[in-house]
Amino acid sequence: MDHQAPGDREGDPGEDGRAEGARRGEEAHKGARGRERVPKKSGSLLRQEPLTQDKYRLMLAERVGCSVSMMARVLGVSRSGSCRWPGAGGGEDPWGALKEAIIAIWEESGRRFGFRKVWSKLMDDDRYAGFAGTTRCRVRKCMSELGIRGICPNASKRTTVPDPDAPERPDLIGRDFSCPVPTAKLVAGIACLRTTGGSSCLAVVIDLCTRMVVGWRLRDNMRAGLVVSAPGMAYSRGYVAGGAIFHSDRGSQYTSAELAAWAAAHDVRLSVGRTGSCHDNAVAESLCA
Repeated sequence: MDHQAPGDREGDPGEDGRAEGARRGEEAHKGARGRERVPKKSGSLLRQEPLTQDKYRLMLAERVGCSVSMMARVLGVSRSGSCRWPGAGGGEDPWGALKEAIIAIWEESGRRFGFRKVWSKLMDDDRYAGFAGTTRCRVRKCMSELGIRGICPNASKRTTVPDPDAPERPDLIGRDFSCPVPTAKLVAGIACLRTTGGSSCLAVVIDLCTRMVVGWRLRDNMRAGLVVSAPGMAYSRGYVAGGAIFHSDRGSQYTSAELAAWAAAHDVRLSVGRTGSCHDNAVAESLCA
């Protein structure tokens, strides 16, 4: 087989292409060192400026957690433009001005207002006189599209109302919630539960040794009979020993004569914590909170 001499490779197309590539690369590097922009190289390495609609989509996705004004300032777009950009992207939103007003009211309220209060503000504030004919349904739909909502605090019902005329009772627990044997130390509490049928009151009795709910009753009121029936259930099941301590807060139900009569009849010692101190009955309060 004949071997080609080195001099015969000068006309090789592959060698010419590699030499041309090396020459262009050297020129590009010289230009870069001279602070000249190399379009082909920089276009593939540097991140391009995002489109305006992409910025609007980002603002829409982060609207709940971040301020619209702050995002518009950081991204370099107009706040009104972001409100006019529909969630699907592209085109003009006919409710953009209304959405901008809704966002302004919502942020002024500390992000607490729901659609009812936002609508009421639109109707009453002269600054938004141009939206006088807006319906509450439209405000709710706009807020849903924007992904914002109000804060609805849960309604709480006071369960501990002290009786100023109740006789004094000692605190036999003293925040010592340990017990070596069952049925000797019991704590009690009341919780209000929200159900589909309305509000219900739950009275529970807890054994401090086993931490088990040994008695409970559910009624639609918080009268003394409720807190008497719960330990009565525990007693009927054998979870209340003779001379057991029954500890609770100073609510009028637990300091009532009805509960005192039940305790005397079943050899149970009543104990109460201090007024306004949830720590004196922490085990029951942690369950009923």
